[in-house]
Amino acid sequence: MTPTSGTELIFIDAMPEWTFRLFRPVLLAARDLPWYSDATAKCSNRDNMMEIKAQQFVTSTGRQVLTDNGQQGMGGIAGIGSTTEKHQGRVAEAIFANCAELDNDQLNEIIEWVRLYQR
Repeated sequence: MTPTSGTELIFIDAMPEWTFRLFRPVLLAARDLPWYSDATAKCSNRDNMMEIKAQQFVTSTGRQVLTDNGQQGMGGIAGIGSTTEKHQGRVAEAIFANCAELDNDQLNEIIEWVRLYQR
């Protein structure tokens, strides 16, 4: 049987410890199969994470940078903010709109790109 989604992976993650130990040799052998790596590569973070809300995107002082629907807006008000705050909000908007579909390797690459700009 070839998996078509991350359902099988979620099943494995939900196994009790004793069941996992019992089936571990089979699961480890399955990881060598080509379809297993394809299924894990296609499994996005949306499958395994809590829902991210626009209100979670805040500055270090606690000021919200996105409106409730995920658009740029300081204090949760669309279009509000200084020039640099608007830039920050547009980056937050792109993150909010796109990152749930990416896997951890892709997210790590993006984090490394952002680090290029840190002084």
